Amino acid sequence: MARLLFTKPLHGALILLDEPTVGLHIRDVEYLLNALNALVKQGNTVLVVEHSFLVLASAHWVLDLGPDGGDKGGRLMYQGPVGDFLKECDSITAQWFRGQVGRQVPRRPAPPRFKNSSAPSGIRIREAKHHNLKSLSVEIPRNKLVVLTGVSGSGKSSLAFDVVFAEGRRRYVESLSTYVRQFVRLFERPDVHSIEGLPPTVAIEQRVSGAGPRSTVATLTEVYHFLRLLYARVSEPFCPWCGMKLATQGLDNIVTGLLKEMAGKRVTVLAPKVRRRKGFHRTELQRALQRGYEKVRIDGEIMGLRPMPKLSRYQEHSIDVVVGQVEIRPSMASQLRQLLKKAFLDGEREAIILCQEEERFLSEQYFCSRCKRGLPVPDPLLFSFNTKAGACPACNGMGQSDEGKTCPRCSGSRLREEALGYKIRGLNIAQLCQMSSKEALTFLHGLTFSAHQSEVARPIMEECTRRLGFMIELGLDYLSLDRSGHTLSGGEAQRIRLAAELGSNLTGIAYILDEPTIGLHPRDNHRLVEALMRLKNRGNS
Repeated sequence: MARLLFTKPLHGALILLDEPTVGLHIRDVEYLLNALNALVKQGNTVLVVEHSFLVLASAHWVLDLGPDGGDKGGRLMYQGPVGDFLKECDSITAQWFRGQVGRQVPRRPAPPRFKNSSAPSGIRIREAKHHNLKSLSVEIPRNKLVVLTGVSGSGKSSLAFDVVFAEGRRRYVESLSTYVRQFVRLFERPDVHSIEGLPPTVAIEQRVSGAGPRSTVATLTEVYHFLRLLYARVSEPFCPWCGMKLATQGLDNIVTGLLKEMAGKRVTVLAPKVRRRKGFHRTELQRALQRGYEKVRIDGEIMGLRPMPKLSRYQEHSIDVVVGQVEIRPSMASQLRQLLKKAFLDGEREAIILCQEEERFLSEQYFCSRCKRGLPVPDPLLFSFNTKAGACPACNGMGQSDEGKTCPRCSGSRLREEALGYKIRGLNIAQLCQMSSKEALTFLHGLTFSAHQSEVARPIMEECTRRLGFMIELGLDYLSLDRSGHTLSGGEAQRIRLAAELGSNLTGIAYILDEPTIGLHPRDNHRLVEALMRLKNRGNS
């Protein structure tokens, strides 16, 4: 704005600002309003997205959108001068605005003085000189909701993040092993004489840089972790290619189907032994050798068992035993049956048919008699788009092509077809994540399970509904669970992290938040305060 006002004055321009009061002390809002009025006097139009009472009261014209957020928003509630806005409009913003007119900020009693003792009742900081702090000594009470305020540039962030959080993080990292410390970012020691009574610290900042293109609202709040577990335990299998519900199939039916579908093709029959597990896996390889097998397929490459392959301990591996080869034709039906029987026995009712570039998964448990294909037994990794086991092979779990277009194979769901075949009450996990947090909570509350399923589902459901409930409490009920993390605003990203922390059930932590009301409508501030009080009441600071 300084550049617009002085170095390159504009005339007749439309200037757009997004919540310019963010980070400003109330005193500094007056300077901002003077700058905005100066731009208007130069002959420009200034359009401001803002919740601040002071900015609203100073505006010449008001456009109020509503009536609510998300799908319930997008309507024009009022347009006109500010005076008529107070008299004529009955929107949520207007009601709040009327309540602020003439309102005085109540004086609160001074906080009690903390006595010096050998065991500090608070975080005691002595002679902090970091950045612009002038030998600051202060005691921050523990297990309380503490507000740090001051004009812009007064040192609030230096004290909160560069001293308290950085020192808490540094002490925690020092408690880890040397091996682990090499993978963790180290914070510099703040310029301070001493800090006593400092618990482990967690910073919840106004940033979205930590959310990569693979992160979604569901993964950031950890709701997705429990949804994956829920689908792995109580979902029903459907054929992802034709939609038919899958059922147990006998060996004879599978052989008959292959004779029709793959007639004349020479195939390799494999028995899956290890799925995406780290380790040397010497025991599995030796056992295969003892059972008379000569070859295995490790991470997609077929190799001999003599000499024994050496695997990396810290990498994930998939191992399939090569049972044999056969040409699929009626005269070889008996040999095909014997190979599949052996593969199902060693592969725990699962087998793989490999024919040149084509790979077909077979299962005695979940087999489609129409498509002659099977689904693997559901596993939480199958529903993860951050692993090869679950990610769509066309877009590698991104949901988009390199050109930014929706992936045609997974339709933006990020998951492979096998994962989308498992459903709960008609919805696969990608369809559930297309819902907002409020809609997903309603869906989960409407689920019913058998007595056996209830024992498994109950603790998972509790975790899911609790986290979704926290999102709604923090005013994030309009966000869909599959919303990409890097598209969130700073305020939304901060409240998403706060919802995740509320769901973690940690105690004895010092949480440090940077202006958490950013992006919140004033009517939602009480929800945020209630969430912060909930954290405090658990024994956190």
